[in-house]
Amino acid sequence: MRNPLNRRLGRQLVHDAGKYLGIFALLLVTIAFISGFLATLSSIRGILSDMDEANAVEDARFATSAPVDDAARRAVEDEGAAVYDIWSRDAPATVGGSDATVRLYVTRTEVDTPSFYDGRAPDADDEVALDHTFCANHGIAVGDVVDLDGRAFTVCGIMVLPDYTSLMRSNDDFVMDAITFSVGLVSEDGFARLADLPTTYAYALLFDDPTLTTSGRFERETTIAQALTDAGATVTDLLDRDQNQGISYLATDMQGDGAMYTTFLYVLIAIMAFVFVILTDATIEKESSVIGTLLASGWRKAEILRHYLLLPALVGLVACALGNVLGYTLISDVTQGLYYNSYSIPPFHMTFDVEAFVMTSVVPYAMLVGVTLVGLARKLRATPLAFLRHEVSRGRRHRGPRLPARLGYVSRFRIRLLARNAPTFVTLFLGVTAGSFLVLFSLSLLPMFVSYANGVATSLPTDHVYVLKAPYELEMTDRQQQLRDQVARLLGIAAGADALADEVGGLRSVSALLPGGAKGLVDAMDELLTAASEAGLADIADDLALDLHPVAADDANSPEAIDQAEKLCLASLQTPRRMGAGMEDVTVYGIQEGSRYWTDVDVSDGRVMVGAGLLEKCGLRVGGTIVLHDRYADASYALTIDGTNGNDADTSVYMSRETYVETFGKPDDWFDAYASDDALTIDPDYLSSTTTPEQMRSLADQILDSFDGIVQLLLVAAALVFFVLMYLLTKTVLDHSARSIAYMKVFGYRDREILRLYLSSITLVVALALVLSLPLTMWCVRAVTDAIMLSYSGNFVMTYSPTVVAEDLAIGFGTYLVVALLHMRRIKRVPLELALKTQE
Repeated sequence: MRNPLNRRLGRQLVHDAGKYLGIFALLLVTIAFISGFLATLSSIRGILSDMDEANAVEDARFATSAPVDDAARRAVEDEGAAVYDIWSRDAPATVGGSDATVRLYVTRTEVDTPSFYDGRAPDADDEVALDHTFCANHGIAVGDVVDLDGRAFTVCGIMVLPDYTSLMRSNDDFVMDAITFSVGLVSEDGFARLADLPTTYAYALLFDDPTLTTSGRFERETTIAQALTDAGATVTDLLDRDQNQGISYLATDMQGDGAMYTTFLYVLIAIMAFVFVILTDATIEKESSVIGTLLASGWRKAEILRHYLLLPALVGLVACALGNVLGYTLISDVTQGLYYNSYSIPPFHMTFDVEAFVMTSVVPYAMLVGVTLVGLARKLRATPLAFLRHEVSRGRRHRGPRLPARLGYVSRFRIRLLARNAPTFVTLFLGVTAGSFLVLFSLSLLPMFVSYANGVATSLPTDHVYVLKAPYELEMTDRQQQLRDQVARLLGIAAGADALADEVGGLRSVSALLPGGAKGLVDAMDELLTAASEAGLADIADDLALDLHPVAADDANSPEAIDQAEKLCLASLQTPRRMGAGMEDVTVYGIQEGSRYWTDVDVSDGRVMVGAGLLEKCGLRVGGTIVLHDRYADASYALTIDGTNGNDADTSVYMSRETYVETFGKPDDWFDAYASDDALTIDPDYLSSTTTPEQMRSLADQILDSFDGIVQLLLVAAALVFFVLMYLLTKTVLDHSARSIAYMKVFGYRDREILRLYLSSITLVVALALVLSLPLTMWCVRAVTDAIMLSYSGNFVMTYSPTVVAEDLAIGFGTYLVVALLHMRRIKRVPLELALKTQE
């Protein structure tokens, strides 16, 4: 026999359409947005993970000043690594009338192999395959012709390279550049056509042991570099894959994004739980008489429970299904655009993420069913008489407050309305607070990134910071001259310079150790060590070799430029963040005492100063200890914090050069950077990178570009959830007053007067809730954001401008006004016969 209660389902769905639409919309928006975000992130992570094997991503790379010979290759292979040529030439290009640079490689087939979007690998000497992101930015398609170094090349393919997922000219660059920089592949003949361009002799390494840790890889890379040197090669660069921003930058960026989306989901789940509890109580109160009648008529509690659980379960199931469809299609397409417009990633293919599905669909749906089930089961313990008297949800009724007669009728009515519905209005206050939290969170993110970007842009106190590969003197110092004199004496001791020169096959004169480039100095040092070793003076020669620095030519820099330049020591280390949120990258500066540039940093008497941002990010304090870890050398350094300086974006550590060399075991006159307001001329063989305030500002702009789209999507989701939340809660208030509204209509009140009485009271509560909850909302947003941003490098501090606060209030109240318009229609449709229904 069919259950006769099923006939009520259609009427319930129609009569309570607002409630079920609200549940549907709340679940739909949450699941669609967050599942789209997380599924896309999971899919991209999977694509990057698959690249390791499918595209044979390198473990490390090194560069030399000249091609390595067979002996050097064998030396590398003996250390347990396969070596592959990845030579490149930077070709000036003209694309769409604008200048660009294309870094060209010979088509790769064994390591760092390409993933093609369209076309194929080049075969002819006038064909080229270009990066997908660069082509998208310039509207380049297969078959187009581009100008490379004055030669015409036809685009035969559009692809991405696994070692250039982030298009950066140099690994020391701060920002990606997919507008004026690209990578490309050409055939061997095509590469030969550009033989007049400078060649970078780079080599990729794949280790035989894939289980090596980061420190294990770095140790082996250092051994390989030494083996290459012993084999006669001059190593100019050595880079582990974790240090290669073209490989690691995207993964690091997505890690923080995933934490942001997940936290947003947790907040939405808490809001949904709150709403489901309120709606369950409202349903029981509204259906109290029906439930009491059914119980009195002999219906079992289990049958009644299943009946009232069926509609929420069905509506929730449909919302989950449709939300996943939208999330995996429409929202995923938008999220893909945020990443694929900035990064060079292989073609996207969606993969089903079980964890994301459980978090975004199973948990909310289970919560809807569970909250409804528990609420109904708890209430059904009441007697039929309690249901018939509507005493299940309201509890004991109290007389309204005694009000003075001098108050007008309207004022007394509103006060009694507020008092009679106090629990409901408290619930509304909490709901408005939750919705305001979502909106304020979304509105505050971008200003927070702007504030951080401005702090980063102003953190560099000089116009140039030149990072060196090794110490490089701008002029001959007394110390370096003394060392060179010792070299001359050493050569004289070794049986006379002329005789020794003949013996070792033509030793260079001591002048070769003076200005010269990197290769000249290294060659001279090799010959010095060989000669000294044969003469039994190897230990003395080793000490001299460590202390000798190359020196710039006399006319390379003006005396004024040399005088204002300051030597620095730099190290990139890590320290633990608060709450076990991973490791924070820290730049350690060894600066001169009384520096003309770091004027506010006192590093005298061995003091160690820590940036204010690092103190906050890692939970440190002045007088405490900071532990810095070198993941490549697998070494740790514990330092006492003597003071703090800088702004909230400063996450660096400062000490004097003397303290630096003592702490990290460097030679007394060690340095590897210059700070200078004037531009300096430094031998490119020794220059690693140059940092300027303009680059820092470009980094700030990139941060804003990366987060702008994400923030806008979060704001849309927050506004939609706030709208649904406001509608459901205010609807609950009006449902409680439906019978009173019917009475007023019977007594002759017009709809306009009823609207003024009820909606004005609700409007007052909403306005007060928006304003009074603001301090709590701001505190909660700051706490949640602080927890999220722990996963990102850098210290992001939430600050509130008057504009953001005004926008939050405007969006909140504007949303309520739209909801109020919908409720006007609802109040007008309250039937008169409701007042005539019997109620115990």
